[in-house]
Order: sequence, then C-alpha cells, then structure tokens
Amino acid sequence: MNPRKSLLNKKPLVSIIMPVYNSSKYLRESIDSVINQTYKNIELICVDDGSTDISYAILKEYAKKHSNIKVFKNKKNLGISKTSNYAISKAVGTFIARLDSDDIMTVTRVEKQVTYLLNNPDVIVVGGQVQIMSENGYIFGFKSFPINFKDIYAGMFTLMTVQQGAMMVNTTKLPHGFVWYKDDRKTAEEVDLFFRMFNYGTFANLTDVVLYYRQYNSSTSLKDPKDTFFNTLNARFKAVLQYRYKPSAKSVIVTIIQLILVAFLPNGLIYPLFSFIRGISIIPKFSLYKKLALNPVRIGL
Repeated sequence: MNPRKSLLNKKPLVSIIMPVYNSSKYLRESIDSVINQTYKNIELICVDDGSTDISYAILKEYAKKHSNIKVFKNKKNLGISKTSNYAISKAVGTFIARLDSDDIMTVTRVEKQVTYLLNNPDVIVVGGQVQIMSENGYIFGFKSFPINFKDIYAGMFTLMTVQQGAMMVNTTKLPHGFVWYKDDRKTAEEVDLFFRMFNYGTFANLTDVVLYYRQYNSSTSLKDPKDTFFNTLNARFKAVLQYRYKPSAKSVIVTIIQLILVAFLPNGLIYPLFSFIRGISIIPKFSLYKKLALNPVRIGL
C-alpha cells in the first residue's frame, strides 16, 4: 500500500474545545459549523463559564441531540484560561483544535488541518487564514498569516502569527503533564502558550481560510487594548528569559516603538493603528459587504 494513502486513511479523533461565556447570540452558528464539518471523527467539548444568559441551555439542547458533544459548567466564572484548561482535561483526541463560541469554522477546516498534520509530523501547531466578520455576520476584513515556520517564529515577538481560534495542535508532541494556559489572564492567554510550544515542534499556517472571526466592540481583546498589549508584552519577556526564544534586533526595536505608542495613545486609536501595522485588509465602506450564509455547509472554502 502507498504509505501516503495509508497515512491519509487514518482518521484520528479531533477534540474541539470551546469555552463559552454569554454567547447565546452566536452559539448555535458556532456549534453548527462543527457539526457540519466534512471530517466526522470529532468530539466537541464545551465548558460554560458561569454564563448569565441562556448559553448553557443551548449547550444542553445540542448535547441531547449529538452524542459527540460534551457539555460542562463551571459553578462560577473562572476566566478563559482555567476554563480552557478544564476543557482540555476532558479531551481524548490525538489532535486538539480551538474554537471560540462566537466564531465559525469553514466546513473543511478540520479535514484540511488533520491532513496537514498527518503529512507533516514535525509540526505541532497548524493554523490558517482568517476572515473577519461583524457582530451581525458581515465579512468586512481579512487577516493574513505567514505560511512558513521561519516567518511565524520571527513574527511572534511583535505580532500574533497564528490565530488561536484557528489552531489545531498535535498533542503527541507535547510532554506528559503539559499545562496549556499558565495564568488567569482574560486576554492574550495564548501568547505564552505559543512561545512554550515552540520548544516542541514547528508551526505552520494553511493558505486556506479556516475561520470566520467575529469582531465587535464588546470583544474581550477590544475592551481594554492596553491591558491586552501589556499582557502580551509580559509574555514576550518570559519567552526570552525562560523559554529560550531569541528575538531579532528588529523585533526588539519594534516592541519598544509599540510600547511608546500604547503608553501615549488613547484606547480608541490603539486597535486601528495596530490593525494597520498588522496589515489587516478592510473592505471599503462603499463596497457591498458579503453576508455570511447562516448554513455552515454553504460557507466552506
């Protein structure tokens, strides 16, 4: 038998973890995008983090209909890091993917990422390209991510080069007892994680769009961009001092410039500026925005 075909015939279980907090408005679309994946050997692990809306009721409704959806609930709000760690502790899949409860997977995301990981055993994390949508599901932007490991590694010190909600992780490359999220921060929790994972394998991003990322004013990362930045900055320092990460001189200079800008700019200008620097493409306002189809089967790329 052709070794390549034999490899691709394997269908490892993929655990998709979804922390949930007051996401009832978007939750059904997110879960439906998992149910409708072309790759079927999936378990979806949802942990409600003390929601005050009907999110938990929606989760239980789906769990009754789908045996591969596992639902848990925190007695009180514990935050994204602890909730994600708890979800991961319940996962049994060889590969673990992340999906936020207000985002939507493209229909072929899991299939493409599994195939990539099976064909590239040196890779521990694979992400992909991301389209940005509004609160009401209109696509208005595009986040482009580097493809090769050299650019991903070098760029991580100044900009996020993998979208957390788009990642899939090969857990066989992680040491026993590896702790994913090490603190209780409400934002930028993935930065420290990525720097530590660099020690166990290479990273890659698919050229395909794998995620529709919902962005709106009450998004966690937009509530306090200065707090998000300083959490990120702290993770960068730890990466150099504790995780053997080696930034380039250019990256250090860029970080100093970022620090100065964040210190003096008002909150309202920080995200637009960093979006411009990041190279996020925005559809002009005079263009007709593309409304994302509600049926996940129709939105696969």
